[in-house]
Amino acid sequence: MTRKKVSSDQPTTPAADTHDDATDGAAAAKPMLKSQAMDAAIAAGAASPSDAVAYVKEHFGLEVSAKQFSTHRSLAKQKASIDARQKAPKPPFSPRPTPPAPAAAPPAPTAPTVAPRVGTPEVADAVQAIKGLVDTLGVEQVKRIAGLFGS
Repeated sequence: MTRKKVSSDQPTTPAADTHDDATDGAAAAKPMLKSQAMDAAIAAGAASPSDAVAYVKEHFGLEVSAKQFSTHRSLAKQKASIDARQKAPKPPFSPRPTPPAPAAAPPAPTAPTVAPRVGTPEVADAVQAIKGLVDTLGVEQVKRIAGLFGS
């Protein structure tokens, strides 16, 4: 293939022959995509699709429908939300607290293992009776009962 000969009256750069003197200089330097124009309208604060359509037409000379803009805006919000969630710091790992074990029903009272004596009880008999209470009621209950007598 041979190159076409350029005459001296034709522009030498491809960008020079794509724009008119009547077009905006910023838009003429590089053609703008509709999505970029809609992003610019969102950034400019277009409140409604009709405002955005007018903004895109006025500033960039592109035809965009209100439905097209509305869809683009919705997808942009969705993408921003996903990006924000991915960039958000994750909370430090903390294991779930284990729920307290359900309180077991106290076992049915049994007959005392030591027969009550008449007179002063011996210490061993008293300790054995307390151990029977601990087995039946549990340590915490016996402590609470003992606390009632202490003060």
